[in-house]
Amino acid sequence: MERNPAYEELEQRVKDLEKEGIERKRAEEALRESEERYRSFVENARDVIYTISEDATISSLNPAFESITGWSRTEWIGKPLQSIVHPDDWPKELELLESMLRGETPPTHEVRVRSKSGEYLIAESRITPQFQEGKFVGVLGVARDITERRGSEEALRRSEEKYRDLVENINDIIYAIDNKGVVTYISPAIENFMGYSPSEIIGRPFTEFIYEEDLPRMKKRINEVLSGNLGPSEYRVLNKSGEIRWILASSKPAVMKNKIIGLQGVLADITGRKRVEEALRESEARYRELADSIADVFFAMDKELKYTYWNKASENLTGISAKDAIGKSLLEIFPDTPQTRKAEKVYSDVLSTQRSQSFVNEYQLGGKDFFFEISAYPSSRGLSVFVKDVTERKQLEQALLESEGHLRSLMESASNFVVYRLALDAEDPHRTSVVFVSPSIVDIVGVSDPTQFETWFENVHPDDAERVVEANLRAFKEFKFDETMRIYHPQKKDWRWIQAIWTSVPSHEGRPKYANGIILDITERQTAEEELEIKTRNLEEANTALKVLLKRRDEDKRELEDKVLFNMKELALPYLEKLKAGGLDGRQTSYLSILESNLEEIISPFSYSLSSRYLSLTPAEIQVANLIKQGKTAKEIAEFLNVSTRTIGFHRANIREKIGIKNKKANLRAHLLSLH
Repeated sequence: MERNPAYEELEQRVKDLEKEGIERKRAEEALRESEERYRSFVENARDVIYTISEDATISSLNPAFESITGWSRTEWIGKPLQSIVHPDDWPKELELLESMLRGETPPTHEVRVRSKSGEYLIAESRITPQFQEGKFVGVLGVARDITERRGSEEALRRSEEKYRDLVENINDIIYAIDNKGVVTYISPAIENFMGYSPSEIIGRPFTEFIYEEDLPRMKKRINEVLSGNLGPSEYRVLNKSGEIRWILASSKPAVMKNKIIGLQGVLADITGRKRVEEALRESEARYRELADSIADVFFAMDKELKYTYWNKASENLTGISAKDAIGKSLLEIFPDTPQTRKAEKVYSDVLSTQRSQSFVNEYQLGGKDFFFEISAYPSSRGLSVFVKDVTERKQLEQALLESEGHLRSLMESASNFVVYRLALDAEDPHRTSVVFVSPSIVDIVGVSDPTQFETWFENVHPDDAERVVEANLRAFKEFKFDETMRIYHPQKKDWRWIQAIWTSVPSHEGRPKYANGIILDITERQTAEEELEIKTRNLEEANTALKVLLKRRDEDKRELEDKVLFNMKELALPYLEKLKAGGLDGRQTSYLSILESNLEEIISPFSYSLSSRYLSLTPAEIQVANLIKQGKTAKEIAEFLNVSTRTIGFHRANIREKIGIKNKKANLRAHLLSLH
């Protein structure tokens, strides 16, 4: 009995669907595994991985950003990248961003990033441009141990959900074409797939719907099927809106009366699967790009501790290429040493406990000793391992220990000063405990128990106590203290001058955590300063007294000069003038001339110091002025000088003008008296 073609067709369809289901399941599993590896890598990465949008704002940050910088991601996502980059580095960073718009791939570079403490951290950053449909949409960056986990995970998760929906809602299509390639039958499911109703397709050549680039391959495949080479084939079609869709065609010849009349089969929409495969390729490419771009060594191992991934940094450090490492175990590529066995044991523990572990191992590479901080994280396929070179840090730690030892030895041997460190209570900074104090405090301050800070300054002089307390209260606001004080030394039984200086070390919260200080015995210096101050004060007093004496001497000298000059011009010179007018003979005139010359020579040294108001008066005016001071009236003066009262009035007017009181309501006699 001849088999029913429809039955054979359905039987073949069942087989094809089973095969398609297996392939789809494998693709989905591969996608999940790839996404899981990618997610594990991003979440556990020690480098900062971030994305920057096309307008230079931060669009995503991974958790490593918080542990490294101290900022929370929410404080910076959406903020301008420029705000966190050091001002001096921003022009270079901006230039790199602009270079990507020109199609260039920027090299790895260094950039300083501001941490929450205010310090700038140096990050080794590698950035790559991101495009969508040929348009630049932003930047992917890796800086040390951070990744763009949130943004990448969310985008990939949405993509995965979209593709899963497409795969889970596939509708198969039954079709038939004749020997000329004209569609003779198409099931109604075609409308959901391509947007065409069956009536719009039946009667038209199937080549009208095939993507042009796939036509040659599709025609070749049809000939192979007609020749008996059965098997599925994939090609692209264009739906009604012009969108490209992928179809899996399972076809065989249609036979009627032992004659091939065309093809018939089932078309399955595999667009979702194709997109999943593309996403898988892109995800794996991103995974490899991220892993290869980080500065630290990164590798992955399966559950048998065989290497499944080996990044560029691993190759550079060990000299072992990825192709020589992948598929081999730890002991197959590294010597069997205690350090290798230690690493193997930790990896096994992480696999069995499913808990991450970190440890430091020492290795010799190229004849040099290296220290590596190794962090192993469990994953569904085995382990993800990050290796960080901490050799320099270890060397610095050792140098610091040696330095601290030398410093402690120096402090303990100090004799003429005290060095100390105090721990301050976080809630009550006035409560202190001694972390370290040099033994010299016993000799300098005289305390019996140096570990009790409250006893150090209990013997402060009463005159200094209030000032020291106020300075101490100020110190916990200003984080510094510098005061001199007197302290009674019980062993030396005298008052000693000391200078106490300390500066607090604040914590991240801004409160003081430690106080580092020094105490100096300044008794000798203070005594010398006091003696110098006394001598200075005595000298200043002596200078003041001397200045007073010198001033008085000058005043007496000027007063004597004034009196001599004034009396000479007032009491002697006027009468010489009278003698000149008295009709003297030749001899008398000669004597009078000699006398006048000698008097002028006597009074000439004093004339420079006499007030200009006196020197400007004539002898007659001086004589009138003297009589006015004696209280004489104009009439009495005229009779005394044997002149008219009108002449006396003339002299009075000249005197007022020369002494500066002309046209003023001032008493002439009172004014003349005030001039002496």
